[in-house]
Amino acid sequence: MGFLQDHVNITTLVTDRHSMVKKYMRNFHPEKHHCFDVWHIAKGVSKKLEAASKKVNGHQIRPWIKSIANHCHWTVSSCDDDGELKRAKWMSIVNHITNKHEHHSPQYYKCEHAPIEDDRQWIKEGSVPHKLMKDIILSPFLLKDIAKLSPTHQTYSLEVFHSVVNHYAPKSTHFYYPAMLARLSVASLHFNENSSRQQAVTQAGELQYAISYPKAKKGLEAVVKPKKTPPTFNYVTLIKQAVYERRSVECPSYRWAADDIKSRYTTASYTQL
Repeated sequence: MGFLQDHVNITTLVTDRHSMVKKYMRNFHPEKHHCFDVWHIAKGVSKKLEAASKKVNGHQIRPWIKSIANHCHWTVSSCDDDGELKRAKWMSIVNHITNKHEHHSPQYYKCEHAPIEDDRQWIKEGSVPHKLMKDIILSPFLLKDIAKLSPTHQTYSLEVFHSVVNHYAPKSTHFYYPAMLARLSVASLHFNENSSRQQAVTQAGELQYAISYPKAKKGLEAVVKPKKTPPTFNYVTLIKQAVYERRSVECPSYRWAADDIKSRYTTASYTQL
């Protein structure tokens, strides 16, 4: 954080719900807006519901797990940055699963969906599965963090960048500091150039999609994702131009340039990973 503050004006930080991170931000950076990533919270709730569904008389919970996770994403995407409204919408799912769609909260007193006519596996109010679900959904610690869900930025982009870094600098291979620095620089250039690619379209102008089977779902569930345009590598040309310019202006030879780069790093630097 100290390094970033010397180079970037940080106003908002989005992380997972790690207790040590929350304490650090609360004690040392109370002026900054600390938000939580919605995917991590939805995943955590899903795991707890899955565990509850394996308890005695808890089998009715399983059909609702995916819907509750989706409800978490919808809650944060429909509330801007209104913490009380997020909390009210999230709590409404406790009534919804019992086929009750009017609520006591003044912020959110009625479900927004159309009348449900199909026969669903509604949970009986006050039953064992309903109590198990209420204990998880209405947990005081969870409700406190629901209000701090990030409505715009998520940690997904950072995780994508880490996957790009792993491509250029595999964890299974040892690199000395100069090589590692060069590979991280190339990974950053590639990510910056391709992180905002548009969705591909057909010759008729229709948006293209692709079907994938994530390992996390054990290949049992298909996921439809927008198909992006092919990546570009224009940064390679810029790197070559920079090398040629330095060779012609600053460096009498490539050997001189190699020795100059090596002299910039101490012996200790070469032992760093």
